[in-house]
Amino acid sequence: MRRTGASGPAAVRAFSWTSPAGPAADIGIEEAILLAVNEGRSPPAVRFWSPAEPAVVIGTGQAAEREVNVGEAKRSGVSIVRRFSGGGAVLVGPGIWNYSVFLPYDAVPGSGTIAGTAAAVIGWTRSAFKRLGLETFLAGTSDLAVSAGGLARKLAGHAQARKRLAFCLHGSILADPDIGLIERLLPMPSEVPEYREGRGHGEFLAGLGSLGFRFGMDEFAEAFLAASGLPIERTDGPSDAELSAGAELAASKYSSDAWNFRR
Repeated sequence: MRRTGASGPAAVRAFSWTSPAGPAADIGIEEAILLAVNEGRSPPAVRFWSPAEPAVVIGTGQAAEREVNVGEAKRSGVSIVRRFSGGGAVLVGPGIWNYSVFLPYDAVPGSGTIAGTAAAVIGWTRSAFKRLGLETFLAGTSDLAVSAGGLARKLAGHAQARKRLAFCLHGSILADPDIGLIERLLPMPSEVPEYREGRGHGEFLAGLGSLGFRFGMDEFAEAFLAASGLPIERTDGPSDAELSAGAELAASKYSSDAWNFRR
């Protein structure tokens, strides 16, 4: 693992990489990276990604039949994948940016708790948006919201998975989402934050494009890494070992109806 100096902290890999094999492979690689970081087989990492095709990704404790319009997803050819972390159902795909942070707890002060981890990492995201001219605020449990038309509207959601020595925090940012597709695929979630106030997706969600912001995912990534203060080493993507482990997880777990549609 490369270090920033003789006694400096370990470098954190940073890369923009999306699996060409699809959503099951993308979630498989995420779990593979977390396991490798937790076990000390890989350096920590920050990944930015946005798949070319839409998919619905649900939280590990959710029921697909409750959180997704499964029939509409099948008619639309949209995959449903259960991830290994908590949180709610999200659409991934064009117009939606994802970022995932895989770090040991000792790299982030306060990350010994779920709330502390969210406050720290989402704080970097808020700082990144501020650098790019957008003011945001925390809302609900781990949402990032903006004020638009006198209402709080959701811009990003987050979820975590926690191992003994390391955590993964995922973020999903609405850049220029297809709200109509979200409305067709996702009913009102089973758990809603108070600030939603009963609003449907069209009134509750806000995309960067609709807010008048035109920066890209690469610009956000640079601002996020700068805000984090982490010692960064840019790489092309996951390691060969992570890719192999991720492919195995995708085949055995994330492509399986027994996993994705378990109750």
